[in-house]
Amino acid sequence: MKIMKILSSRKDFFNENQTRNEQNTDQSEYNCGGYALKTFSWYTPYEFDEEEYPFHSNYDLMEYLTSDDYSIEEATEIILNSNVKKMLEDFSGKLRIVQRHDYLEADEELIAYRLSVMEVDDYIEDMDFHFIVFRNGQWMSKLGTDAIESFDFTEKPWETPYFIYNSSIVYLAHKI
Repeated sequence: MKIMKILSSRKDFFNENQTRNEQNTDQSEYNCGGYALKTFSWYTPYEFDEEEYPFHSNYDLMEYLTSDDYSIEEATEIILNSNVKKMLEDFSGKLRIVQRHDYLEADEELIAYRLSVMEVDDYIEDMDFHFIVFRNGQWMSKLGTDAIESFDFTEKPWETPYFIYNSSIVYLAHKI
């Protein structure tokens, strides 16, 4: 029997060797993206390139876009599309955009992704992103370092203890 060494997220961030899973990785080491995409690392769907893309978060990009004459709604769509573009690059060949009820292959899972844009008097108070995944016949969610739990899916805003995810939803088929 061959024993496989569990590779850390520093050595295999995208878990391409599939050594990390729910049983052998502490839940505090991965977020909703890491859970849904099975990287079991803290996955963020945006770039940290200072020269080409000097925004450290979706919130920073939102502030920039809304100060440059975009409405909050327009900026939200730009950010959502930017996040999806980054995911498709990061998971090239393993992730594709679908509609909610599209046919999925036997080796694919359905992921729903959206943003939270917390707005007060036309001012963005906070932003976040969230992934949920349809796994083993039910929608599953993991908020930050919290436990994995089933999720009562709706296309209405997703209300959590921390955020209300209220952007349009992007559905992705993920090859597992």
